[in-house]
Amino acid sequence: MPAVILSLEFLRVRKISSSVMLDTEIAVLWSVDTSSMFWYGFEESVQQREDRRLRISFYFSLRWIDGNIFKENLSPTMLIAAALTTSGRADSAEAFGSIWNSGKDSIAISGISGRYPSCGNIEELQKALFAGQDLVTDNHSRWSFESLGTSPRLGLVKDFEHFDADFFGMNPKEADINDPRLRKLVEVTFEALMDAGLNPQELRGSNTGVFLGISQNIYSDLGFKGGIVQRSAAVMANMVSYMFDFRGPSYALDTACSSGLYALNQAVDNILSGRCSMAIACVVSQYDPAESVEMLRLGVLHLEGVCRSFDLNRKGYVKSEAVVAIVLQKCEECKRIYATISGCGTNVNGFTKEGLNHPSRQAIKAMFEAVFNRFNIDPLAVNYVEAHGTGTTVGDLEEAETIDEYLCQNRSRNFPLLIGSVKSNLGHSETASSLVSISKVIIAIHKGIIPGNLHYKNRDPKIKGIHEGRLKVMDHHAPIPQGLIMVNAFGFGGANGTVVLKPYPEKRKVVNSLCYRLVNVSGRTEEGVKLMLEKTIENKANAEFLALIDNIYSRTIDADIYRGYAILSDESHHHVQQCLSKTRPIWYVYSGIGSQWLYMGRDLMKIEVFRNTMQKCSGAVRQYGVDLENVIDNGDEKTFKNLINTFTAITAVSVCLTDVLTALNIEPDGIIGHSLGEVACAYADGLITAEQATLIAYARGYAMVNSNLEPGLMAAVGLSSEECLKLLPNNVYIACDNSDESVTIAGAVQPVKDFLEILTAKRVFNKVVETAGGAFHCPHMASAGPKMYNFVKSVLPGKKERTKRWLPSALSESEWDSELGRYNSAEYQHHNYINRVYFRQLLKHIPEDAILIEVAPKGLLQAILKRGLDKSVTLLPLAKPGVNNLDFFYSSIGELYINGGQPNLRKYYNFVNFPVSIDTPTISNLIRWDHRNIWDVPKYNDESSFGYLFEIDMTDKKNKFLEGHVIDGNVIFPTIGYVEAFAKMMGKHHTKLPVVFENVTIMGPILLPKKSNAVLNVNIFKSSGYFEICEVKEGVPLSAGRIHFVERIEDEFLDYSHLTPNNNSGAKISKDDFYQHMHLRGYSYDGLFLGVQNADLDSNCATLRWYDNWTSFIDVMVHYVLGVERSGLCLPIKFDKIIVDPRTHLKIVDMDADLTLIFNKHVKAVKCGGVEMRGIQGVTVKKHEATISPILGKYIFVSEIDTQKNLDPFFHSLNIAHQIVVENCTEKLEIKFAELGVDAAIQLLMQIMERVSFKRTSFHKLDSLGDGNEDYFDLLIAHALSNEELKTAHKLTEKAKFVLVKVQNGNIPDVEIVYKHIHENGNFVLFRAPKNICEQHAVILANNLNFFWLKELQQAIEQYTSPHSQIYLINEDFDSGIVGLFQSVRRILGKLSLSSS
Repeated sequence: MPAVILSLEFLRVRKISSSVMLDTEIAVLWSVDTSSMFWYGFEESVQQREDRRLRISFYFSLRWIDGNIFKENLSPTMLIAAALTTSGRADSAEAFGSIWNSGKDSIAISGISGRYPSCGNIEELQKALFAGQDLVTDNHSRWSFESLGTSPRLGLVKDFEHFDADFFGMNPKEADINDPRLRKLVEVTFEALMDAGLNPQELRGSNTGVFLGISQNIYSDLGFKGGIVQRSAAVMANMVSYMFDFRGPSYALDTACSSGLYALNQAVDNILSGRCSMAIACVVSQYDPAESVEMLRLGVLHLEGVCRSFDLNRKGYVKSEAVVAIVLQKCEECKRIYATISGCGTNVNGFTKEGLNHPSRQAIKAMFEAVFNRFNIDPLAVNYVEAHGTGTTVGDLEEAETIDEYLCQNRSRNFPLLIGSVKSNLGHSETASSLVSISKVIIAIHKGIIPGNLHYKNRDPKIKGIHEGRLKVMDHHAPIPQGLIMVNAFGFGGANGTVVLKPYPEKRKVVNSLCYRLVNVSGRTEEGVKLMLEKTIENKANAEFLALIDNIYSRTIDADIYRGYAILSDESHHHVQQCLSKTRPIWYVYSGIGSQWLYMGRDLMKIEVFRNTMQKCSGAVRQYGVDLENVIDNGDEKTFKNLINTFTAITAVSVCLTDVLTALNIEPDGIIGHSLGEVACAYADGLITAEQATLIAYARGYAMVNSNLEPGLMAAVGLSSEECLKLLPNNVYIACDNSDESVTIAGAVQPVKDFLEILTAKRVFNKVVETAGGAFHCPHMASAGPKMYNFVKSVLPGKKERTKRWLPSALSESEWDSELGRYNSAEYQHHNYINRVYFRQLLKHIPEDAILIEVAPKGLLQAILKRGLDKSVTLLPLAKPGVNNLDFFYSSIGELYINGGQPNLRKYYNFVNFPVSIDTPTISNLIRWDHRNIWDVPKYNDESSFGYLFEIDMTDKKNKFLEGHVIDGNVIFPTIGYVEAFAKMMGKHHTKLPVVFENVTIMGPILLPKKSNAVLNVNIFKSSGYFEICEVKEGVPLSAGRIHFVERIEDEFLDYSHLTPNNNSGAKISKDDFYQHMHLRGYSYDGLFLGVQNADLDSNCATLRWYDNWTSFIDVMVHYVLGVERSGLCLPIKFDKIIVDPRTHLKIVDMDADLTLIFNKHVKAVKCGGVEMRGIQGVTVKKHEATISPILGKYIFVSEIDTQKNLDPFFHSLNIAHQIVVENCTEKLEIKFAELGVDAAIQLLMQIMERVSFKRTSFHKLDSLGDGNEDYFDLLIAHALSNEELKTAHKLTEKAKFVLVKVQNGNIPDVEIVYKHIHENGNFVLFRAPKNICEQHAVILANNLNFFWLKELQQAIEQYTSPHSQIYLINEDFDSGIVGLFQSVRRILGKLSLSSS
């Protein structure tokens, strides 16, 4: 029958069918027979209650169906049922209807996390609920309830100010301006995913949806910092998707108090329809004062501040905050299930005569009916309802009566329906409330007990269901009943939502029976990692909890900076360390003869993978009379004197360990072997089987035992091969070139012994290697070679090309690409057997940041590797004599993990089936963030609800000049620095706004924090021109007066024409003298505030420099007047009049930046450029006395070559270096430190300089020298440099005055070494560009016998003023006081470049 292509009917049926919510796609088939009869085919897999799948196939003729079948409002269920009925298959139609439940119980809540009032996580909430704790308190500081007239009691989230910005990739500026709700939401979302047993990293790019319930109050009086993007509720869900790289639907919903259930409904619908694979339903609410005032007026809030849910004396609710996220997944994909979604739904009241905000019993009941009918739920199956229950008079009545009417029909009076509301415990979190209710339900399911309500004392007779006993309020803890649980929520605008949950019942109690088990975890803080590990130790018998942890941490979480592991055993222990989350190369090294020991591999036989591989190896040599398993399990000293046993056992253990590493999903980036170890290299490279590896090892021992070789001896010698060759006698050979200072020699017994005596006499290290009389890798092996080759040839008849991972040690590097070197073959293995081992050449190929695992019966090569490799290489042996090797092996894998490796323990311990049991411990409560930084949280202030907020952000570069306005040790905002703010309020630019201030009063200084901001509220009463300025944070008034804006500003100025400068005055003082005088009085001006160029005290004139900055210029005028008119430390407190004409002023400065200031002392008026001030009054204040203990400094001699030991070399060197740098950078106000790559040194410097910080010290982290940063630094810290990099290290001085580096060896050419600290772990060197002695210089010898040299010093200072001249002041007396003199001269004569040596 020919097919009809995309007929109109086909498209219409597909459109209807696309709304069907099943796991798999619907197959719609159309075909035409010779009678032109249309047929519809449907085949689907439907989930049944008994967790079985039923395959249904229907074919029916559409001519049997009424013509109205294709109406758009006809559901797929009705379409198929109608087809079955009209075709005479009514029984099938009924069966189909009973199965079709639109995804009932196919979606589960698999993870949850939250922040609740006074509770930082769900575990704290659980403890508080079961302790009967009232989580609503009056202990808060974000606003003053007195100014609002609201209740002092609130349920508040306690850490909105905390956020781990680094983890989520936010820079500090961005983190500070982002909505605090978003900051907390992303942390909670991450925790919920972890609680679900998921690694968020693996979900990046996934089709995960985000459905956010959030309200944005347009009446908000909170002073948010951010713009529209940071404050937009619409964008917030998208921001969550952005940060986690989720690609599914993402949007925010606001239905007021039912927002959480609307979000959950959308999440379920989107999963069932296939629009997303999983979903995050989340909510967030934060207290908004203005909204509270509105709700109080409406009568739903009450000043009592208590939610008396369903109680006779309920009066209204108390507001609270919360942030909650739940993870929703298809059941078959869940690692954990708390509850399945048996049904959910939403509706809205529509028009009701009671009004928009009045709950509608009819609408709520209609929603219940729709949900229970759609999902085929029996109302009597619901035995607990977590109600909306806010404690309002009308709301509780309407909800309880509706529940009674719908759910209690035909319910036994002996078993009343239990109801409760968590709002009685923690307040009404409004937008977040429904997911807070679900949090309580999950706690109840998890613990098997429902927490009781608080504040329920008396029944309300009007609530008949409760009064007559059909409903029972949970006023005490009680076991959770069997059956379903319903959660309700009703929005303020009539949007209703409900969900029916089926508790997950499984309690399998899968026990971890392993005597030793490894657990790996990572985190943001050491505390968090330790907490997680301690929890695993506490639950070491709970295999399901451990499986969840394994699943989470089987992949790197990139931003985690701490890693740890625990060994779970009778003597459990754990280890935590900081770890950069970069991928490090992993290399394997296989050692050979000498790595054997009596009990090798015996403990490891308890590992299933190890044991299974050992059985393979044993089977390979059993035909030759070797019982390898018995050798491992029961071998004694006699056993290992047989070289056949030794060779096969060493190789078999290495091969077994390789398989265990593979089972852990560890793969090497490089492979090297020593001697016999190259047999295992071939196995690790995938070129031979375990059986072949064992047989090759057997061949080596067999050939020796059966070749009648002369007894030989081998010994390790602490010399390089070149040094050893010079001493080597005849008949003694270098068998192994191990490293730059280690070789292994071999030969006949007596010659070797004689040579060792010579070495001992020369005090050269030597040690005999146990080889059972063999002298390997030398001519002594010649007669055994053919036997070995022939046997191996039968095992390896062909050859296989090695990969680039395996670097051969049996050939010199120049021969690696030869025919022999490129392949693993019998020929290569024979060559390895009888020739020298070139191991030293391999070490230079191991990357500096590698993790090198010695895959052998013990760490034979550790000493050689430590001496021959860079200190940054991590060495990990897998076994060790004399200890429990299960513990040691798993500890080594743990060490691999905490050093950057990523074993997959979920794959390794794969005996737990997901989902885990319901009582498996939660994980979200175990996560700890890096919350050291405090971020902005908007705070309501009754004085900030009007006017213009003027923010002075001291982290903003445009405000950096303000750091130069220092009075009495404090950075203070300059007088009349508000001109810009006033102009903005008028909608004009300050350079175009002529302004007059009158009767200006300064009530107090504005202190500017170094690395924060100050926010001022500037308000103008336009009718009167009166203005006032308040500091927002503390609400302190700062300034007041009158302001008006005039166009004919020139009419406001006085006439100064009769006052002219006197060029012949003898009372002129320079800029330096003026500001030195001001400094002694307490004014420590700098930068743009050093505006007075000179002053004429006779004619009261001065020259001021215009730096294109109004704030600094006006302040310079003020402090000039105070400087010449007053004595001591004086602050301005009043101005009669200030006139600013920016247009005239800018015309003047276009011609000359140096302006003449004229001061009329008779009328107390001063004018400069376009600015005039009159009636300046000041008040003398007492200079600040230090309230902290003085910091006593001392000078000690530090040798240029510093060899001090027993201290942290990095900290010590950094401390010395930074002091040298500071002492030699006095010509600049700001000291700049920079660090390449990481910020470890910066963090230390901040600690070191905390108490003695300079006015300006900046720290910079550079990713590279070429990252676009053009700054020149005083100190650049570059960590370990290779010898090759040392050749060009002098180029670093182009970037910085001083450079501190760590080097191992070698010289640094073309630099001047200032300081060098020598340590066994490396040398720290401080250097700078070479400096030549100036041709113009003076050398002055100071002494304590007379002070004639002071006159010489004075003359030298006057004579040598050029930057190219130098004065050397020398004194060898320790107590001469020259240092104090030096410091004083340096402070007074800041224009000179002074440094100490």
